[in-house]
Amino acid sequence: MNREEEIVFNYLTYKAYEEIQYEPNKQGNNRNIPPDFSIRGSIGIEVRRLNQHYITSAKTEPLEQVDFNLIPKINSLLKSYNKIDFDKSAFVMINFRRPINPNKNLLRKLKQALDDHLDSLDTSKTLYFKNLKLEMLPASTVLESAYHLGAIVDADSGGGVVSNIYKNLEVIINEKQTKVNPQLEKFDSWWLILVDYISYGLTSYDLQQLNSLPPFEHSFDKVILLSPLDLTHAVEVEL
Repeated sequence: MNREEEIVFNYLTYKAYEEIQYEPNKQGNNRNIPPDFSIRGSIGIEVRRLNQHYITSAKTEPLEQVDFNLIPKINSLLKSYNKIDFDKSAFVMINFRRPINPNKNLLRKLKQALDDHLDSLDTSKTLYFKNLKLEMLPASTVLESAYHLGAIVDADSGGGVVSNIYKNLEVIINEKQTKVNPQLEKFDSWWLILVDYISYGLTSYDLQQLNSLPPFEHSFDKVILLSPLDLTHAVEVEL
């Protein structure tokens, strides 16, 4: 199993699904026949990472190679502010470009700046840290935390959290639909589980925004986004 398949297998085990089989259609050395997993022999499950790529003349690398080190740390820092008393909230827009090193020194500076802004959540403010910029914008309603991740703008790609997921979902769903089409009749139901390296776990607010967008045509009965950081954080999208 690759890393994403291991994450999904652990998720299926955590959910206590019965008769989980890995690569049920494997034929000899040919392991590229869907699905990646089956449940009770009747549900076929395809697995993939939900990601973007950074392409230059010198190399091609997954954007999450940097994102995985940076975004979860900032998001975790923002969520830590749900443990304090607050009566206002602010959206935090993250804008960054490579190279960037999300080390302890940077995180200390971020926390100090966020602490200093707590008394001014109803005003806008922009913080600059070399190749990283945080923009705080007042929210019209009180959210789950004093700070809420509103958008991630990767200067090497760009886009808000929801729009990025929506754009990449279309590509991935079409890709996976083509792959499973020859095997559709072999299973009563098909699921697509995507390990989410864009938001690392959608909030209820973001999921509502995503589900309000026009749906795609496909044959999957479930499309699930699973956080690579938390097996308990999985959401089903209605696209």
